[in-house]
Amino acid sequence: MRSTLANAAASALLVLAPAAAMAEPPPATSGPVDGLISSPDNFKLLLENDQVRVLQYTLPPGALDHWHTHPPRVGHVLSGAKIRVTEADGSQKDYDEKAGDTYWGEFSPLHDTLNIGTTPYIALLVEVKGAPGATAKSAAMEAAHAIAAQMSAPGLAQRP
Repeated sequence: MRSTLANAAASALLVLAPAAAMAEPPPATSGPVDGLISSPDNFKLLLENDQVRVLQYTLPPGALDHWHTHPPRVGHVLSGAKIRVTEADGSQKDYDEKAGDTYWGEFSPLHDTLNIGTTPYIALLVEVKGAPGATAKSAAMEAAHAIAAQMSAPGLAQRP
């Protein structure tokens, strides 16, 4: 029995250690932190012009990205997963993202994201440049839908 408990504890440490080892304190900054710079393995630039920036975000199971922020954006989930977002103040929120979910996100403060699921998390992000109004939000939503359709994404479902 004691041996079984010791083996279970050792296994748990092996599973949890990589994520804990990768965790880092947030940088001392009050400005935006670009995910393309802080987490180049996770963010891939697909398109940029004077109005929007389109990124593909990929986070494998168990992976933790680095601290970053987001301007207002539309997100469209291509491959869903369970993720945990930690903000600089230590607060955490878990999300169960589903393929096909589409959402609008206002400015996101400094945070990192951990994939706590068993599948890769892949999303398209359409970041709006400048001060987004209703027109910019609508245009970004249309862009996300068009890009997802071109990528043969599953049906779009609006997330509240």
